[in-house]
Amino acid sequence: MRRRYIASLTSLCLLLSALGGPLFAAQAAAGQPAPQPRYRIKAGDVVDVTVLPQGPPYNRQLKVLPDGTITYPEIGEIVVAGKTLAEVTDIITAGLVKAGLRNPRVTISVTPFQGPLEGGPVQGKVVVLGQVRQPGAFNIRENARLIEVLAEAGGPTEKADLSKVQITRGDLTTLVVDLTGIPTPGAPAPNILMKDGDTVVVPELQRAGLTASALGEVNRPGPVTFQQAGATLLDLLQQAGPQPTADLSRAQLRRVGQAPEIIDLHRLWVEGDQSFNRRLVQDDILVIPPNLAKAYVLGAVGHPSAVALHGGETLLDLLILAGSPNQNANLSQVTVSRSGAGGTRTVRRINLKNIGSGGDTSAMNMPISSGDVVVVPASKENQLKGLTTLTMITTVLGIPQPAEPVRSQQQQ
Repeated sequence: MRRRYIASLTSLCLLLSALGGPLFAAQAAAGQPAPQPRYRIKAGDVVDVTVLPQGPPYNRQLKVLPDGTITYPEIGEIVVAGKTLAEVTDIITAGLVKAGLRNPRVTISVTPFQGPLEGGPVQGKVVVLGQVRQPGAFNIRENARLIEVLAEAGGPTEKADLSKVQITRGDLTTLVVDLTGIPTPGAPAPNILMKDGDTVVVPELQRAGLTASALGEVNRPGPVTFQQAGATLLDLLQQAGPQPTADLSRAQLRRVGQAPEIIDLHRLWVEGDQSFNRRLVQDDILVIPPNLAKAYVLGAVGHPSAVALHGGETLLDLLILAGSPNQNANLSQVTVSRSGAGGTRTVRRINLKNIGSGGDTSAMNMPISSGDVVVVPASKENQLKGLTTLTMITTVLGIPQPAEPVRSQQQQ
């Protein structure tokens, strides 16, 4: 009888160990209900790692992030969502051995996530399918949102296309939600409230290639095929290369089935404002018109011409873009002609000759407007002597060069 009792007790202990004894022990101590056998870790869970005999330097308490990972310092990032405790134990043990530990004994326990989907009355049920680590049906509570539901499903896999998450409501209406952070006009708010009966599908990234075209004032007009997923307007601009004559502020995006949209890509390309970026779709056409804002530089300069304006240019910028005054320039008689009301023009005469000897430098920072005509007359005698270029003047004065040197080089 005694032997039978001991055998039964031994079998029970072995069974508890196989089912994750440390997990159950931790939950019993906390008064939490034990999860089902072969519990699979999900986003929001807290994983406790104990390593013997090494002890405290390697003991960690790690929260599973929304993408289903933890970061164990000696190993790095580990994907744990959707895995059992035994699987994670093996991964950490192998990582510690690789890091140089001898015979580490790793024990793992987990505190299940008690988030917005748990606690309180159940308000309904949603189904999550596709590229998530733990697809299935989940109870939702009041005010549960999409991100929380995805976390409950273990988070997205590395193959998930988060730009096209589909939500089908109980009335069979379908919403497409972009969780990548790139704005899409008219799209629903990303982290929307969930409703009873919703079905969420996270699709797989499509890598077959996407083709979009850039036309107009670009160096390489025509179609561009992107093999990587999630190509954007910025990617297309980088491939096409805007010309110096391009008016990026009036770029036009033409999309199949939609009215043309005007987008200020100057804010994106020059200022780096990602809120003006867009995710491309198949057969998009981007049209970059020419810049109609121009000022004119005539006379004794390297390249008398019409100079395209992009906003914020000064007299100094304009002279440099026109090739700088040459050796025959009469800098004491520079004029700036500007259109006024009723078709009149005002003329301002500017003496740039004495700037290097303490003259007024404010004229060099004079803002230039579209339609301005700057004339640098030729001198009957070489009045510049050793001061032959505008670059020498700016060096003496310490006046900074234009804020956009790349654009200036293109203009030259």
